[in-house]
Amino acid sequence: MAEQAAVFSHELGRPVEYVDLSVERWRQLLSQVDGVSAYLIEHLSRVAETHQLGEQDMVTDVVETIGGAPPTSLATFIHENRALFER
Repeated sequence: MAEQAAVFSHELGRPVEYVDLSVERWRQLLSQVDGVSAYLIEHLSRVAETHQLGEQDMVTDVVETIGGAPPTSLATFIHENRALFER
């Protein structure tokens, strides 16, 4: 995640920092967002747990298989959609 923050920083020309939150803190923050159900909070918390354990650190061909083209790099996506990230 720190590497991804560095890509954002480079492409946007401003500091972007990754802040590692505990899953419990993530749950607390999600519970304060209107419209986020308890089910969604549970799901996202479980995803966060598996991410922290490295269980989702893999490269697959799913994007290319479904989309018919290789995935776009994060840097390219940010560059091509810079306006979405402006303040």
